[in-house]
Amino acid sequence: DSDDLQLVCSQGWAIWVWWLSTCFRLIPRTRRLSRYYESVESDLNVSTNMLQLFKYTMIVFMTAHWLGCIYFFIARMQSLNDSTWVGRLETMLPGYHSHTAPIDTQYLLCLYRGFCALTVAFASSMPGHAWEIL
Repeated sequence: DSDDLQLVCSQGWAIWVWWLSTCFRLIPRTRRLSRYYESVESDLNVSTNMLQLFKYTMIVFMTAHWLGCIYFFIARMQSLNDSTWVGRLETMLPGYHSHTAPIDTQYLLCLYRGFCALTVAFASSMPGHAWEIL
């Protein structure tokens, strides 16, 4: 256990600095998105119901994105070993290897994990391959 902590501390500082630096970009982007929604709401040609549906859908997808990214970040801090959810996927998904998987497969798994965290269904059902995630 102490070896894992030392590994996280030795590799983790660069990842933490990168993660914190990217989090600061969230504030101006959120403000920009809020101003965009305000400008669209003032347009009389836009249906309010459709705009509300779009906003709700964006909130759900962004929440799933952030949850999935946070779960993956925590797993990556632990070097994607077998004690993490990403490491356990190697035994559940045939042909998946966390260290050699393409970035799009990893992102789909993060999104899947984020949506499952929203619905509390991750442990009960696992996809057999990447197409089942979609």
